[in-house]
Amino acid sequence: MKKVLLLLVWMLLTQLAWAQSADVFFHDAAKYYCANQMKKAKAAIREGLWKNPNDEKLKSLLKKLIQKEQEQQKKEEQKKQQEKKKQQQEKQKQQQQEQKKQDQQKQEQQKKDASQQKKDKQEADKKEKQQQEEEYKSIVQDVASAINLGKDEFLPGFLFQSWYYLLE
Repeated sequence: MKKVLLLLVWMLLTQLAWAQSADVFFHDAAKYYCANQMKKAKAAIREGLWKNPNDEKLKSLLKKLIQKEQEQQKKEEQKKQQEKKKQQQEKQKQQQQEQKKQDQQKQEQQKKDASQQKKDKQEADKKEKQQQEEEYKSIVQDVASAINLGKDEFLPGFLFQSWYYLLE
């Protein structure tokens, strides 16, 4: 009878030891959970569930742990998306600035080209005017030399040159 009694006491004590260990695992896991040490909390829960697979406290804590991990993953994903969006906005802003800079450079180049064309036109007009003045001077010299030659020799050539100049 002593043996049976000892066996019952031993079984009761082992059951109490198992029950206490589930509480111990739960409290350890809860401390890790509160300290945001999820890996350690998960390890403590799994060890406790291995020894006490039917413990409701450990199961509910594991569910909360999984939920928190999922929430953290969602937050991290949202943060990554926000960073990606921010980077895209910055890239777009840089592209706009570069485009604006290129447009300004293009406008400056167009202004320079227009200015150069204006200068070229002025120079061409100036050369044409000088050429006309030289032709006029030549005509005047021809007239002056004709006066020295006499009217008979000068008039036919002068009239021809004057009519030719007017027809141009």
